[in-house]
Amino acid sequence: MQNGTAPLSTRLPDMSFILWKLIESKTCVRSCTLIAYDVTSMYTNMNIDNLLDTTKNFLDQIDRTKYKVPNKSDLISFAKNILENNEFQFNGTLYKQVIWAPQGGILLPTATDLHLSTILTKILDRFQFKNSISMICQYRDDGFMITECNKSQIDEFFAIANNIDPLLKFTYNFSNTEVTYLDTEVYRGERFISNGVLDIRLHVKQTETYQYLPFTRAHPKHTFRSIITVAYSEDDVKYTWNSGKDASVARAPDMTMSQFDLINFSAETSFTYRKDVRQSMLTVYFNLRRHTGYFVINIFVPCMLLVILSWVSFWINREATSDRIALGTTTVLTMAFLALDSRSDLPRVKYATALDLYIALCFVFILSAIVQFAIVHRFTKHGHGDVEPSPTDNDDEDEETEDETVVRIIYSGTEKV
Repeated sequence: MQNGTAPLSTRLPDMSFILWKLIESKTCVRSCTLIAYDVTSMYTNMNIDNLLDTTKNFLDQIDRTKYKVPNKSDLISFAKNILENNEFQFNGTLYKQVIWAPQGGILLPTATDLHLSTILTKILDRFQFKNSISMICQYRDDGFMITECNKSQIDEFFAIANNIDPLLKFTYNFSNTEVTYLDTEVYRGERFISNGVLDIRLHVKQTETYQYLPFTRAHPKHTFRSIITVAYSEDDVKYTWNSGKDASVARAPDMTMSQFDLINFSAETSFTYRKDVRQSMLTVYFNLRRHTGYFVINIFVPCMLLVILSWVSFWINREATSDRIALGTTTVLTMAFLALDSRSDLPRVKYATALDLYIALCFVFILSAIVQFAIVHRFTKHGHGDVEPSPTDNDDEDEETEDETVVRIIYSGTEKV
């Protein structure tokens, strides 16, 4: 089904790049109007029966000589089973969705692409000014149009759209100069004045904070891929610094970082190869110096105090075995906790850092104190001077003590009699 949706004239398989290619190849008249529209709550308002009907019609029309399509009834039964059996967990309780299509389902994006393409086809069939639309494209529930229609004709177009499916409502905005479509802004630039070609630029929301996405977040794997992983070849996209390498990257005068000092930075234009495809890159190198105050207070000083504390056992009497073992075990466990906790504040690298070597050395000192006591205790207890009484001597002494006790009892009893 995904292969079958590729030829649909209104569908964008890759939003930003394909849209840019379409705009580059389109010459617009000066009176054109730019329109961006959205289907409100599309996934939660999709009727499963409508999706299945659209899928059936699509399978009837697909070119079976080009695509290998399984049995139609089996495929529809399989799709129905996926769409109608969706479960989700909320507050530890498992629920089954009984109405509307399951948002996030594996089949839903493809099925909705088919359904919206069918709806757009019906709209264009009923719209009497469809020849005035020079471009229309759709990416999931968002669409973009270039038309020569006036305001009343645009309102008529979306009135028809809102009457096709009563559950789906189209909202739209239009402008003669620029319009925002997803993460892009399509606008009339300098090229439009000379040759009628629109320009496109990145759209940044006012609420954007430029924060990194933590890798532990529950997002799809492709969200965490680098730009290089999904980049296009250098023939398609070539990156350059607008103001040159030295002037394009500047440091804000009031910029400060809590853990680092920025020593210097440099920018360059480079390229890389991925799967034998040359890809353009813009690279910026930052030379940072880490602040040591946090690590001195939270790691270096506690480790040093633990080593000193472990040496206190040298002044404890060797006969106080339990005290020395308790002190040594406590310092070892505390040192192990500090070693593990320190890793959470450092990059997860495969090599040992200077801090790792320092912690390992402290751990060796603390462990050596316990080993030293074990060796001293072993050789001084059984090898030098402490003679253990023999079992025979103990038995004789016990027998003599019992005899003396019996005699004293008898003697005491005789006096009383």
